[in-house]
Amino acid sequence: MRPPGTAALVLAAALAWPRGSAPQEALTTSGYLALVESHRAGARGEAIDALSRWPARDLRRAALAAASDPACPRDCRGAAVLLHTEAALRLEARGDGGAAEAQRATARAVLEHVRGTGEDADFERLWFHAMGDHELAPARVPEALQAFDDLIEHRAG
Repeated sequence: MRPPGTAALVLAAALAWPRGSAPQEALTTSGYLALVESHRAGARGEAIDALSRWPARDLRRAALAAASDPACPRDCRGAAVLLHTEAALRLEARGDGGAAEAQRATARAVLEHVRGTGEDADFERLWFHAMGDHELAPARVPEALQAFDDLIEHRAG
């Protein structure tokens, strides 16, 4: 169940999203913030679908502008990182590695943009840990299991 007001947020964000083959207008900071907020409010699939309609360069520009906008405090910036991260994971699952990498790079750029402010060091650490685990998982599962077995054996001894 979505929180109250989610439909209004999705509608507000939809006004900023491109339609069909009509010429695209620039993605504004306020439109981007509406997109982040709709994702945060529970309309995750819709927000990610809308996000995928924008060129990566426009998204990155809007994301970095929002990250320095007072209307986007640290919880908003964290939500933006999660939006782009989830978009990257979904795109990767669909086999669109190039678009997934662009989303990952945007998530990392927002994270880097707020670095040095002393905010959310734990969030940043956990994000890098989760992304590292995700990147290593397909290729390194046997080594990870062996390391875990070694740890258990060492701990028991």
